[in-house]
Amino acid sequence: MTAADRPSFDPIVTMVLIALNVTVFVVGATTGEARVFELGANAGSQTLTHHELWRLGSSMFIHAGVLHLGMNMLALYQGGPMIERLYGRAGLVAIFVGGGLVGSLASAVRGTGVSVGASGAILGLFGAYGSFLARHRKQLDPVATSNALRGLAMMAGLNVLLGLSVPNIDQAAHVGGILGGVAVGWLFERTPRSWRVPRRALVAGGAVVAVVLGAALVVKPLGSPLDRYPVVVKEFLAVEHEVVDGLNALRGSPAARTPAELADGYDRLVARWAAARAELEQAGLDERWSKLRRYAKAREDAFRAMAAAARADDGEAFQRGQAASQAALDDYNRSVR
Repeated sequence: MTAADRPSFDPIVTMVLIALNVTVFVVGATTGEARVFELGANAGSQTLTHHELWRLGSSMFIHAGVLHLGMNMLALYQGGPMIERLYGRAGLVAIFVGGGLVGSLASAVRGTGVSVGASGAILGLFGAYGSFLARHRKQLDPVATSNALRGLAMMAGLNVLLGLSVPNIDQAAHVGGILGGVAVGWLFERTPRSWRVPRRALVAGGAVVAVVLGAALVVKPLGSPLDRYPVVVKEFLAVEHEVVDGLNALRGSPAARTPAELADGYDRLVARWAAARAELEQAGLDERWSKLRRYAKAREDAFRAMAAAARADDGEAFQRGQAASQAALDDYNRSVR
């Protein structure tokens, strides 16, 4: 059969995944600069400690810049069609999601900062490809298989080298993604050949997803010193989570409340925050906690502005308060990475 006689193949799922990543990046860029945490970035303290498990998945589609996005999408464009041919369209989705979730979990457990990007999921594709080559090496051309495995080993070695030498490379997510891709690919091969590809992909990917979610409910971030924090800091962080959840709830139901009712709700939450911040200030904490104290003060000021704007039914002032609150959070997240 000549190349012209071979049936054409359109890597539809690969293109959809690329489009989805680009769309999320564009949406993030148009809603505000450096708002990756609000959009769904992965962080051990929020993802695992507060059980915001959705961040394991959402962080796979968020990127920290054009270069970050471009490099990952180029790798996906190169590796996606190969996996889509070998495992089918459903198989590509299962491997991408499974590898990405394992990578996100590994990053969250490592717990050293905020993590975003599709690199774990993309490396999962190459992990699955390596698993395929290893399992079928006897049926494949030895020279081609050897060359492909050598290329994968070089890619893995380069990835490790970059992770050790370049700041802010999330090596845990990369290693986890490879292992997740290997796991989904291996389970896919273990399913009965008589099953249709979507069923095989669902079982293989579903098994890995179930393990990841189960583990995420019980493990804690290794890199987080939360247990060694002063009691007053832990209490403030608990209040922070409570107040932010309350503010989000109020913001999500404005039509059901009058401006006065909204303002009363904001005032109660601001008072809760202010009391916790006052305890921080009075606790005699050393300089290590100065960034947290500045963050607490800046965000309290923003919350007070939001409450005043809600009482005055001033939408523009309320948006300015929201922007100030987000800026305080972004500044703090960048300062503690």
